[in-house]
Amino acid sequence: MLSSLMVLQAGLPLLDFGIMAGTGKTASIAAIQAGLDKHYAPMERLFGKVIEQSLSPS
Repeated sequence: MLSSLMVLQAGLPLLDFGIMAGTGKTASIAAIQAGLDKHYAPMERLFGKVIEQSLSPS
């Protein structure tokens, strides 16, 4: 919810987290686990893809 609030405050559309489902679930979990170890690059890439997906026309 926090990330959705932050993108709305930045003037971006609501986030489409669809890429985190199905085959993307494993990568999403790995990014979260890496973040717990203070390795944030995988989460940055993941959110970059989520934002890109959210900005693309449906």
